Amino acid sequence: MHAQDLRARWWSSRITGSGRRKWSVRASAEHSGAPAIGPRSPSGTASRPTRFRPRSSCAPSGSHPGAASTSPRPSHGRRAACGWLSNVAKPAAPGLRIRRFAAGEWTEAPDAVVTEEPLQLLLDGKPLAVVMRTPGADIELALGLLFAEGIIRSARDVSGLRISAEAGETEDRVKVESVLVESNQVDVQLAAKPRRKIERSMLASSACGVCGTQMIEDLRHDLAVLPAGPAFDPVKLPGLVDKLRSGQGVFERTGGLHAAGLFDADGDIVALREDIGRHNAVDKVVGRLLLDGRLPAAAMLLVASGRAGYEIVQKSVGAGIPLLAAVGAPSSLAVALAREFNQTLVGFLRGDRFNVYSGHQRLTNR
Repeated sequence: MHAQDLRARWWSSRITGSGRRKWSVRASAEHSGAPAIGPRSPSGTASRPTRFRPRSSCAPSGSHPGAASTSPRPSHGRRAACGWLSNVAKPAAPGLRIRRFAAGEWTEAPDAVVTEEPLQLLLDGKPLAVVMRTPGADIELALGLLFAEGIIRSARDVSGLRISAEAGETEDRVKVESVLVESNQVDVQLAAKPRRKIERSMLASSACGVCGTQMIEDLRHDLAVLPAGPAFDPVKLPGLVDKLRSGQGVFERTGGLHAAGLFDADGDIVALREDIGRHNAVDKVVGRLLLDGRLPAAAMLLVASGRAGYEIVQKSVGAGIPLLAAVGAPSSLAVALAREFNQTLVGFLRGDRFNVYSGHQRLTNR
């Protein structure tokens, strides 16, 4: 299983009444900022974790991108391919052939297109949302979306996670079996009642940012004005787009993915996620921060491909990110929200130039 940037992640398991093995994510003791997520034993103590070592490479491109096996028996003799915790988005399996018209002539050639599949999000076993997304980092996407909706505010609000795990073995030869009947499902179990009343189920496209909230004021209620600082060097901003693009392996093959990259003040990348929807990419980054116990991200900046709409500003302000830079244009509502909550908003980050729409005081040569 490939799980880059999961240095503090563990697997824990217990046998359910049906005899199936239940898997969840846990934070190791050496990463004190992220509380444990997972089941508890009858005595009230956490079940004994089994160490999971991240793999350095994914399965061959011929493997199915993101679908999980539902067989009750693990497939012995092979290791799992890029699993449910992979942070790398995956293109469709090869085999698609297209006709291409160029220079007045037709040719036939193989092509790779980005995968878009539905992910069903359940809350305490009850359907909450169906999100169209690119498979990969589904747990991060689910937690990031719940964070954006105001249902959870930290990993402590989550008591367990049920997933459609891919059958196979980890590098430690730990068997992984499907927990849920259907693939492409994530069931988030809350430690207490939701922070906000859930009005209805959400049906979210990959272009939907905050789909389950009925009133804009509901979003503003959970936001806090960002404190002053820190300072960021404006000279370093243009180079971040190249770093974002260089980390988009699937985009190079398909041209069909957005990306969100979190950087520190020195311009070093902290997390990068791809998805067919730019909102999903941001949710995946925020979900990663939540799992790592790094919210609010008060010393980070977020670079997003595409436009900077209201929802992107809302998600990043909610995560405490003081600077948002977009390759495209911001909307009027995005600018108004950034100014209201003291976020630095940069647009048209291209080449060696950019526009600043809010919070210019953070951009200073140090």
